[in-house]
Amino acid sequence: MKKLMIFSIVVLFLSMLALQGLSRAADKIDTGKDLYNKNCQVCHGINGDGKGQAAPGFKPKPTNFTKSRFWKETPEKDIKNAITKGEGKMKPIALKPDEIKAITEYMAKTFKK
Repeated sequence: MKKLMIFSIVVLFLSMLALQGLSRAADKIDTGKDLYNKNCQVCHGINGDGKGQAAPGFKPKPTNFTKSRFWKETPEKDIKNAITKGEGKMKPIALKPDEIKAITEYMAKTFKK
């Protein structure tokens, strides 16, 4: 009986850790979405297709994140560099490393096909 109780406590503890990890992952995606909407959406679009409100004024057009080619050819470090240093007409965006990670994870989860 004592072994069963200890086992149950261990399982409960491990389950709570797993749920806490899932909650943090969901929070990171929500943070990434908020940051994307604030900093990226106007050019890259709500759907990540490069058709944001400001897109018509750009040549070349903003990157389309829904294209599988983008995800095959663009390592995460290149996304980070584009955010921190700018690229083409895109100005650098002052974000912390964890915010950049949140945006890239949101983009991958949402737009990668």
